[in-house]
Amino acid sequence: MLDRKYLLIGLAVLPVIIPLACGGSGGFETDPNIDGGPPQGGSGGQAGSAGGTATGGSAGSAGSAGAGTGGSMGGAAGSAGVAGVAGVGGAPCVDGDGDGFDNCTDCDDTDPLAFPGGTEVCGDGIDQDCDGTADPMSLCQGIGTFVSDLTGNDTTGDGTQANPVKTIGAGMANAMTLQGGQGDGGAPVAQVPVFVAEGSYAEKIMLVEGIDLLGGFQCDSRSCTWTRDPAMHKADIQNTDFSGVLVDHTITRATRIDGFTISALDGDPGTGGNGLVGMTIKEGSPTISNNTINGGDVIGCSNQCNTAAIVLEGPANDPLGVLIQNNVIGAGDTPGRSSAINFNFNSGGERHVAEIVANTITGGTGSSSRAIQGFAMGDGSVVRGNDIFAGDGRGSTNFNNFHTSFAMIISSEPGGPSGAITIDANRINADPNLTGNCLNPPNNFFCGGIESEGATAVITNNIVFGMESPRSTGIFLGDGEVPFGEVILNGNTVGGGGFRAGPGGLGLSAALSCRTNQGTNAFVGNVRNNILLGGLSANRFGFYEQEDFNNNSRTCSPVIYENNDIFFPPQPNATDNAHRRHTGGGNIVLHATAADVDTNETWSMNNIAADCQLDSTFHIATGTMCTDGGTATEAPAMDFDGEARPKGAGIDIGADEAE
Repeated sequence: MLDRKYLLIGLAVLPVIIPLACGGSGGFETDPNIDGGPPQGGSGGQAGSAGGTATGGSAGSAGSAGAGTGGSMGGAAGSAGVAGVAGVGGAPCVDGDGDGFDNCTDCDDTDPLAFPGGTEVCGDGIDQDCDGTADPMSLCQGIGTFVSDLTGNDTTGDGTQANPVKTIGAGMANAMTLQGGQGDGGAPVAQVPVFVAEGSYAEKIMLVEGIDLLGGFQCDSRSCTWTRDPAMHKADIQNTDFSGVLVDHTITRATRIDGFTISALDGDPGTGGNGLVGMTIKEGSPTISNNTINGGDVIGCSNQCNTAAIVLEGPANDPLGVLIQNNVIGAGDTPGRSSAINFNFNSGGERHVAEIVANTITGGTGSSSRAIQGFAMGDGSVVRGNDIFAGDGRGSTNFNNFHTSFAMIISSEPGGPSGAITIDANRINADPNLTGNCLNPPNNFFCGGIESEGATAVITNNIVFGMESPRSTGIFLGDGEVPFGEVILNGNTVGGGGFRAGPGGLGLSAALSCRTNQGTNAFVGNVRNNILLGGLSANRFGFYEQEDFNNNSRTCSPVIYENNDIFFPPQPNATDNAHRRHTGGGNIVLHATAADVDTNETWSMNNIAADCQLDSTFHIATGTMCTDGGTATEAPAMDFDGEARPKGAGIDIGADEAE
């Protein structure tokens, strides 16, 4: 007899016929009309098949006696069958590779990329979709997208793991061929990865929509395992022109470039323009992740020659813009303007949008150095969870012998305000050993952490410090070429930076500062719940209102200034003031303490002066005046660790919500 069981494969249920053990048939005569002697008994039943339970099939029953004909005797009964062996079906099903399919249904439970319905990778000889065929001809057309600088050949290679091509361009050509193929169900293939092994690739790269570039695979003259570790197996794109890797308006976030080292070309780009660039994004919005991207060093140019690791030219083709995530991005060195990420207007004055998340971004050396140059940062841009370091402000003498450097500038230039920019949970100049210096800033300006020039922005949960400079500030609020936008400063920990004061020490440092070039009695900044540390210089301030030397009737002050902690760690030879107030006409009023500011200024209230015991990771101690000392007005919902606010009776002051 037959028993019908079922095996689940993917989403289909396929019948499997499992014979159960049963007895043999009775004996028979060789001829029913001739007495052939005693017929033989039937044979015993077959052994039971492996069952669907932990026990095997039952023993076969004995065969029945054979019936004789023509007067002869029937055969004896057959013997019983042997019991079946134990089956495996009763053992628990487990998912050994974490791909969502257990070993009862997965065709390879050691490979997380192989499972029923998985995406077939052409050229690797593996059946990823568990249909019983690796690299099906209908899909793969006999080629793959594996690239090896060390072992590949563009002439004889077919792009398979066993026979890779040599250049990224050849791998992309194969990928474009595969995009025209038919996937499962006859649908066109939309997304094809190109796998790039270790080596140096000196070629022009232009991204193609739907073709992912994935670097960092192992393949050298000794072996090709094609395991991936971008840090160990560096795939280095050496740009061959000054614009670098090019991304046009057809590229969306669905297309990735991941796991490469991308280096701009060094040289003399001439004055003006973008200069030396590692990657130029013109209106596209790719996903740029897990790369190391370096700007070029300007050589042989003594004037305004620029360099940037990434240039973004607007407008973006996606409201969310380009995604730049988990990269290490470094600016090059130049006598002119240096930036790691540079937002530029296009010829129509349009801006680009970006989401910049969890990167390490470092400025270079230049007369104007910004790790993030956000003059044309578009509406809705987000800068979150990055480590950002200012570079060195020095180089040419085109700024009246002065140099400037900030970790970041956000700004609105001609063409309209840049809109609501989110700057959240970044660590800016948090390690002085990785932060540059700015030894000769203008005497009415600063170097430091964040520079806002007329931007509309929400700045929350950041750790921000100034830098080594005779005029250093954590956050500077200016109005550039457009009026002040609305700036919310809430829940940050801000230090002024500067030079450590010594006997007769000079210089000043301020946690916050402002200056207006346009308005009279201008107001900027809803400043709440911040820890404001005066810095290291001989003259330390919580807030410094800088007059415009060209028109000293212009003034700037906060819109609201409440529930901040204005604190000066003990330091010899330092003169401390909570606020330097410029009232117009060059008249200066100094408020020595937080209480003085509250008493004398209508926009100031509930500020404190307390040591909130910041540890080396910028967390506050419980039980200090910063704990529950903030206000819920405009407070961020999370702190810089991503933990909910508040945890206690009220919002904590600073970037950390204490346990």
